[in-house]
Amino acid sequence: STQSTWGVFRQYIADPKHDIATGFATLRILEWLETRIEHCMQSRPKDWNFRLKIGDVVRHKVHGQKGVVVGRHAACLMPDQWILYNLGDMNHQSLQHPWYSVLVDDRDSHCSGFVRYGSELTHELHETREIRHPLLKRYLHPYDPTVGYVPRHEENSLQHIQLLLSEYIG
Repeated sequence: STQSTWGVFRQYIADPKHDIATGFATLRILEWLETRIEHCMQSRPKDWNFRLKIGDVVRHKVHGQKGVVVGRHAACLMPDQWILYNLGDMNHQSLQHPWYSVLVDDRDSHCSGFVRYGSELTHELHETREIRHPLLKRYLHPYDPTVGYVPRHEENSLQHIQLLLSEYIG
C-alpha cells in the first residue's frame, strides 16, 4: 500500500547514512515495485501461497544449479524488457506465480556471485547443503546442519528491504 511505501521511505531517509537524492531514488523504486505487484495481483487467484521460504535450498529444474532463497516476491519485479527477453511475452504462465531471488552455489555457476531470479515454476526444494556464495552472510546466518539456513533479518523488516534495495541502487 502507499502508506507502507511512504513509511519505508521515511525510515530510509531518517537514517543519517542516506542522502535525500538516494531517498527519492528509493521512493521511485518502491512505487514502481508497488505498481508491478498490483498489476500482477489483479490476474492472480487470491488464495496463492509461497511454496518456498527464505533459507530453503533449491535446484533449478532446467539448469540443475543449486542455491538458497534470499528473497520472495509476490510478483515478478523485473522490467518489461527483461520479461519479454526471458519469457517471450507479458502473459507468460510463470508471471502468475511467486518469484524468488536465489544465491547460486559458486560450484554450480559459471561465475562467482551469480544471483538467479526465477519463478516458483522453475525451482524445486533440494536437500539442504552448504552453499558457497560471497553474499550469503549478508542475508543468512552460517549454515547449520541441524537447522539449515536461518535469515539474518525478519522478512519485510526495514533491514531486509534496505538490503534488497542496496542490490539495485548501491
